[in-house]
Amino acid sequence: MRLAVSNKEEGTQLFKDGNLQPAVARWLRALEHATKFVDLVPEDQPEVDALRLSLHLNICMAQLRLGGEESLRRAVASATEALAIDAANAKGLFRRASALVALKDFAPARVDLDAALAAEPEDGAVQSLSRTVDAALQEQDKRAKAVYSKMFS
Repeated sequence: MRLAVSNKEEGTQLFKDGNLQPAVARWLRALEHATKFVDLVPEDQPEVDALRLSLHLNICMAQLRLGGEESLRRAVASATEALAIDAANAKGLFRRASALVALKDFAPARVDLDAALAAEPEDGAVQSLSRTVDAALQEQDKRAKAVYSKMFS
């Protein structure tokens, strides 16, 4: 556990200094350490789960900042891993939705945002992204209707 926490803290400092790729590498190393516990007692599982959740969320945040399609796909994967630990985690839902929006995958982003709004209805960032997704979905529908109307006229 000591190695996992140490790598997490080093990754956090690298992230704060703007070194995103090295931060991700440290957090991935911390995740490796967090999966090696063989003599884990049930009382320690929540602490390990909280550490793993935090690491996945951190990796997602860094991948979002890196941008680019591959990083955004990694952000989605990291958020999905976080949500496997805590399916109702609003931060994980919001970050996955953010990555999906950047990838222009609006329908699953809408599902995540609905769940995030249920968990954190007053969160301004979630509300703002939700409005953006609604507008994008309406625009997609409008374009699809225009295409179909041309096909059948």
